[in-house]
Amino acid sequence: MKGIGRKSANMIVGLAYSKPAVIVDTHMIRVSNRIGLTKNEDPDKIELDIKRTVPEKMWTALSLLVILHGRYACKAKNPECLKCLLQNDCDYWLGGKGNV
Repeated sequence: MKGIGRKSANMIVGLAYSKPAVIVDTHMIRVSNRIGLTKNEDPDKIELDIKRTVPEKMWTALSLLVILHGRYACKAKNPECLKCLLQNDCDYWLGGKGNV
């Protein structure tokens, strides 16, 4: 789509057209790195990493859940690791960064 970025285009594809799409925003970048879905910071590379490891039918739902998790729990500055249900699967927590 001319005039919009990849994130917005993927959001439209996933939500308006109900087609599988990986939506990569700042929350997806942070959370997917913390839980080990990727080691990349580049949105295009993160999208490819997720597409390689997550079944296509789950791309949009996973994206939305990760974005919400990043917005309300796995925050950039003060993640709420003690309340998080993903502790056992989180590289950030298991690496001792979330034990503060």
